[in-house]
Amino acid sequence: MLKNININPFFAGLFQIGFVTRDIDKAADFLTGTMGTGKFMKLSKPEISDQTWNEEPIDIVVDLAFGQWGNLNIELIQPIEGESSYNETLQTFDWIGIHHICVKVHNVDEASADMAEKNIPLIQSGRFGDHSTFHYFDTRPFLGYYTEVLYFDEDTETLFDKIARNDF
Repeated sequence: MLKNININPFFAGLFQIGFVTRDIDKAADFLTGTMGTGKFMKLSKPEISDQTWNEEPIDIVVDLAFGQWGNLNIELIQPIEGESSYNETLQTFDWIGIHHICVKVHNVDEASADMAEKNIPLIQSGRFGDHSTFHYFDTRPFLGYYTEVLYFDEDTETLFDKIARNDF
């Protein structure tokens, strides 16, 4: 049974909408030209460590792009190699669709424990940078997309501040 979900004080707030796409350049052009987002910073095959999907280790390769739409960060994810929630979600869309909404947290372990306590399963996770960590929780039965719990280390926070200012 799903328990009541409240935003806890250790959540920093809604940060991002994440899209999966078959064509990251087309998606960036559409969002910039049609929807009015800022420009996108593309990261080709960034290193992501300690990846899991359904509690099993995975080794996937993706291209990523990040832009800003008002107060929201926009993430574009194009799966390149390997199976994950990205490929699974993309099967339900023509070329682009919402994969997740993201909530930044001050403590990813506490936030993840809170989600687990509410019977929301951890579906995929990974690390990047020195200490930045992401966990996707399966909120699809209730919301239609995953919920990402995200923690940034200082260097990653600085990078995303530049993206928010369109300063790259």
